[in-house]
Amino acid sequence: MRSMCFAYNNRTGSKFPDIDLDSGQQLLIPDRSEVGKSSLLQLMTGLIFQWQYFIKTLSLQENLSLVQYSAGAKANKERIMEVPECLGVAHKSSEKPHYRGQDGQNCKKVANLLIRHAEITAAQLFIIIHDQRLKAQFQNTFTL
Repeated sequence: MRSMCFAYNNRTGSKFPDIDLDSGQQLLIPDRSEVGKSSLLQLMTGLIFQWQYFIKTLSLQENLSLVQYSAGAKANKERIMEVPECLGVAHKSSEKPHYRGQDGQNCKKVANLLIRHAEITAAQLFIIIHDQRLKAQFQNTFTL
C-alpha cells in the first residue's frame, strides 16, 4: 500500500505510511481513537462504513454463512461451527449477535483465530485495535 491519504469534506485529513506485507504476514495497528484507523481500513477495503458487529437480524451461524457466500465460497458448515467453538461461544451459534467490548482473553482468542486462518490461507492480516493488548503477539506493528 503506497501513498494513501484521506480527507473528509475538503478538510485536512490523514496521510498514511506505506505498508509492505508479503503473503501470510500480519500487521497490528494499535492506536487511540480519532487518529484515522477506520479511515485507513476503509481505504484498504473499499468500504465506506464502519461495522462493530455482524448483521443483527441474523444468527451468528447465518452471519458466518454470509461471510462465506460473500467471498464466493461454498458453504462450509464445519468451518462455520469451528469459529464459535474456538471462541467458546458454540452454545450461542443460533442466537443473534450483539456487540460487547472484548475482554483481554476473548480478544486474544479472536486474534489467534484470525492469525491461524491467515496462515492457512497465506493471506495478509491487518488488525486495527484501540489499545496495546495484542502488541506482544505481532512482530509488525505501528501507530498512526
